[in-house]
Amino acid sequence: MTMFKLTDILDKMLIEFGEGYSEFICSPNNFDKLSEELNEVIPMEELEYKGLKIVKMDGIEENKIHIR
Repeated sequence: MTMFKLTDILDKMLIEFGEGYSEFICSPNNFDKLSEELNEVIPMEELEYKGLKIVKMDGIEENKIHIR
């Protein structure tokens, strides 16, 4: 099974959608995975990746990340 990084997905979203966005919105599970990938030891309510905030939000499908 090939493992992929969520940060790779964020990079592709940035390339595809370009400028004008300030946040990634993701499920609590994806937020925790991103926290691990970004080596954030202390769980926080917001992370940052390449200048965009990553926000944890209930009600987001587990396999989805939104950009806004």
